[in-house]
Amino acid sequence: MFLQDEITDSIKEVFEELVLLDNFTISTDNGPYKDKELPLRFNCHLLIIGSFLVKRGLVERESISDLEKFIANMIGDNSRFNYKFRESYVTKRDTVNGTMGPAWVAESLLYAGDALGRRDFTDEAKRLLKCHVFDETNRCWHRLTPCGMLLPVDYTFNHQLWFAEQCLKTDDADLINNASSFLEYHIPKLMLLGNGIIHHYTPVIKLLKRPTIGHLIDLYYSFGQFLLSGAYQKDKSVAYHGFNLKSLAGCFKLAPNLECWSSNKFKKLTKFQFTAEINCKLSTSAYGYQYNPSVFEFLLWFKTCNSRRFDYVQGFIEKECIFHSKVQPRETIIQKLRIYEAISYLESDD
Repeated sequence: MFLQDEITDSIKEVFEELVLLDNFTISTDNGPYKDKELPLRFNCHLLIIGSFLVKRGLVERESISDLEKFIANMIGDNSRFNYKFRESYVTKRDTVNGTMGPAWVAESLLYAGDALGRRDFTDEAKRLLKCHVFDETNRCWHRLTPCGMLLPVDYTFNHQLWFAEQCLKTDDADLINNASSFLEYHIPKLMLLGNGIIHHYTPVIKLLKRPTIGHLIDLYYSFGQFLLSGAYQKDKSVAYHGFNLKSLAGCFKLAPNLECWSSNKFKKLTKFQFTAEINCKLSTSAYGYQYNPSVFEFLLWFKTCNSRRFDYVQGFIEKECIFHSKVQPRETIIQKLRIYEAISYLESDD
């Protein structure tokens, strides 16, 4: 209980600091990617934190009134398609952050909708997820612009995975079936590095005997970035491994009867060990502790999918004082916001 109490106290500290900011104008920096994000991401992550604290009786409902107002206005002003995450971008090919942007929005709406009894939030989350077209051939989702233009599928596996998890949280049969189809096809085909680490550019495009021109272009981007990746991308894979594992643990809890959990690739994932070497790589990578809150992500994964190693991981985190050190910093706004990912671990017994 010690670690859980420490994390809960820290979540409350973050909320009390960030809730004072002007949530209608604030912009976040997307870590090492240097993309200036619109207030949407800030409000979505903070709404989860606030809703969690309200549910626990740690803050009053009135303290999140501005957050609820922002989200309600966001829903009312939306063009009925997707939400814009940034005005301009440096490293990505769209302004919606692929399927990751809508996954973050849906995650917030679904959590707050349940915690606060906001049916309008839950309905909007389902609408947002359903307007994204599921590619039956590749078993993954297309990207969608704010004006409704259909773009090629998102080639980043972790984006697709987080989107699938949000679909599984709903009561919509089509969304659940699509998410299940994605997992059943892609989990057994994951590209894994040593120690059961998912390659950051694990391909999401299916090989066809008679591909169309469009499919060949998809193959070029999906497999090309995998084949051309070197040591740098392998280090990035380590940095994003917790991000993948957290969502996989969520999917596992939501859909425990899927056949993919019996696949050899998933079994290799469960053998992943959080070692001193992994900790060192996460400490030095710009995509590691400096951006991704791997500590919180690993806690949920090991508790859910590798319980034999959970006590070791929890003890390592407490012994090394990772949580309260600069190893897992809370200096920038985005670093502070991403403490919300610990809530899944805190509620894993609920």
